[in-house]
Amino acid sequence: MMWVVDTVAATGGSLNVTQQFAQRALLETMQRTKSGILVYPVLWLFIGLLKGVAPAHFTFWAINLALFFLTALGRCCFNRMLGTLAQNHFGIAKSCFVVVSLAQPLHWGLLTALTFADAAHYGVIQVPMLLVGCGIAAAGSLTYSILRRLAIAFIAAVLLPLLVSLVLAPTEDNLLLSILTLVFGIYINRASTHIASDYWSALHHESLLADNVKAMETLSLTDSLTTLPNRRYFDAQFETEWCRAHRQQTALAILIIDIDHFKAINDQHGHDVGDMCLQTTGKVIASQILRAGDFAARYGGEEFIVLLCNADLAATREVAIRIMDAVRQIAIAGANGTIHVRCSIGGSAVIPGLTAPSALVKAADVLLFRAKQTGRDRAIVADLQDALATTPQDQTRSE
Repeated sequence: MMWVVDTVAATGGSLNVTQQFAQRALLETMQRTKSGILVYPVLWLFIGLLKGVAPAHFTFWAINLALFFLTALGRCCFNRMLGTLAQNHFGIAKSCFVVVSLAQPLHWGLLTALTFADAAHYGVIQVPMLLVGCGIAAAGSLTYSILRRLAIAFIAAVLLPLLVSLVLAPTEDNLLLSILTLVFGIYINRASTHIASDYWSALHHESLLADNVKAMETLSLTDSLTTLPNRRYFDAQFETEWCRAHRQQTALAILIIDIDHFKAINDQHGHDVGDMCLQTTGKVIASQILRAGDFAARYGGEEFIVLLCNADLAATREVAIRIMDAVRQIAIAGANGTIHVRCSIGGSAVIPGLTAPSALVKAADVLLFRAKQTGRDRAIVADLQDALATTPQDQTRSE
């Protein structure tokens, strides 16, 4: 666990990422250990019946059998709510999981120790209890291995009571058995360490791979020159917002922005200056998008597009004027003098109904064409129907 915390911190990860790792490890450990919940009562049942403990010490056998079954029932109930509890109160969930996970192995360890401490009454089940205890310790060290502290505590819960009982009765056989028990516990703990290391290493690399995939997805939706979202991103978001606006019957608006005389800027000052012009204009446009949900994207060439959610014509016109005023403040030093950037804007808004989404983009494009034809350096925002009703039959964009 500490390896993950250190690794995430070293790679700039956040506490949230670390907690997600811890939650996942806790839930996966729970899934691994579900099959062993009923092992304890079933083994105690058969050991008691086959070795004669049940008839000879019925009350003792029955009480412990009932405790094993009640503990198993409690673990089953707790496992059902662990997922929700871990999301809302992870610390409490982890502490409770430790308690319910150690209850049964500690119970078994105490019973095994009792068979050696009171051999006169329970010596008949020493061997099966010891063998089963070793098997439980070995299995638990593997199933709980990814939670290192819990795995160590599990081994101790099974073997430590026996070890104490043997040391307190220091016969030659008991001392030999205590040494063997100690060596066995250390061995299975070391063996499970490698499993834990492999698990956390795989989880860490899986996280890095997911981050790389996410980064690649982001790059595929980002314009490399301006770092604004690209047309692919706009198309996807526009479809999503159109459907939402249609359900909620709210207005959706689009602004298409074109840098005036951009070809002349490239021809006179070079493409490097042209690229700087695009980068600066993109940043300025994005800086004027003030509401969450609205965004600007590079639409292609020297064109940018802005999507405004829940915006009527008045709000759309206000954003267009704000963008135009901000762009007018741009001054870029070029090879042949200072470039004062200007832009033309066409925009429209509509409440989605029977209209196709492409009609809104077309309306904004028509109004942009009109703005450029009537002198450039201006914004024309109009109703979608008005824009399309006056669509020229043959439009050719001029720089």
